[in-house]
Amino acid sequence: MIRKLAGIILGKHELYDDLGTGKRPLDLLIEQIDGLDIPILAEFDTCHTHPMHPLAIGKKVKLDGDAKKVICIENWL
Repeated sequence: MIRKLAGIILGKHELYDDLGTGKRPLDLLIEQIDGLDIPILAEFDTCHTHPMHPLAIGKKVKLDGDAKKVICIENWL
């Protein structure tokens, strides 16, 4: 299933605790995707953080990894 992904938006969690491992959430994600070569936008202001920009589940977005932007391409309401 993960092979069908076109990109990943990894949100920021303001209370993240690495439990002394020194690993960031991005490090853990990279371990899990096992070499899959897709764009990843990490530390995005969504998820459990402030400010929090909501994303509609199941709606299409464009991920611009170079500009570090997420662009809504489908009406959400």
